[in-house]
Amino acid sequence: MYTFKGMIGNLKYVLWRSTLHLLFLRAFGFALVVGTMATFTSSLSFRSPFDMLLLWLFMVCVGTIAGTFIYPWIGFVAWWILILFVDERGLRPWAQKSETFMVIAAPIALIAGIAYLVTTLNAMVGDPFVLILKRLKPQWVPVAKYGFFNPFPVVFVLDPERIEQLELMADKK
Repeated sequence: MYTFKGMIGNLKYVLWRSTLHLLFLRAFGFALVVGTMATFTSSLSFRSPFDMLLLWLFMVCVGTIAGTFIYPWIGFVAWWILILFVDERGLRPWAQKSETFMVIAAPIALIAGIAYLVTTLNAMVGDPFVLILKRLKPQWVPVAKYGFFNPFPVVFVLDPERIEQLELMADKK
């Protein structure tokens, strides 16, 4: 079994196939919830139950694709933009000296923060589904432990041997 980390900085230790598998499961859980809510709260007048089923299938398909390949990566980029503009190691010390840069950086950081929050909440909607799936069919979820909510838009799956290498490298520093 693999383990997971949230938003890590060193991407060379990521198992991409397992990460995309986990993103797909989270996105599918999100799509089930959103598709069901959209179908039953829709103001559309359905001529038949088949129309309702088509809307639900459309929402699930679009939500799963977007939740796997679009939303998490927007959140990942937004997180790095926030680190760049807000963190002490980023541009913040330099930007505090320049009012012009702050006028440009503040809206960018605000938009990045909103994008990160929205994408994280989208991903977290699918977490209970993945946890239930983990309890019912553990072999379908590629991590050893999985929480009820994971506050990251992308949950990176790492090999335990590679994590040990990371920890050994961190201890040497």
